Amino acid sequence: MESITIISLTLGFIGCFFVIFSFICQLYTIYKTKDAKGTSWGLILSQIITCLCFGSSAAINVYLGGLINMPFLIANGILFILFILMSYMKYEYDKLVTDYTN
Repeated sequence: MESITIISLTLGFIGCFFVIFSFICQLYTIYKTKDAKGTSWGLILSQIITCLCFGSSAAINVYLGGLINMPFLIANGILFILFILMSYMKYEYDKLVTDYTN
């Protein structure tokens, strides 16, 4: 592999780690506080659609061009799962808040 390809993959995986870590921190906060009011349905749904589009694009590019797009495929696959979990938590915790106020 060329050194520029290795540098690109390394930077891609570092970026992949930090974007996933940022949303894991958000999920942890939602879980610990049992409160998802700070997260909107618009954000969750738009991020799920974004992950599907970017993940599909990255998968096609990995198939056509090799491993250079692998960090984007991995990041979007993991983020898709995280946003599904976030939507579940938001639904459940918003339901709890509604039950307590009634």
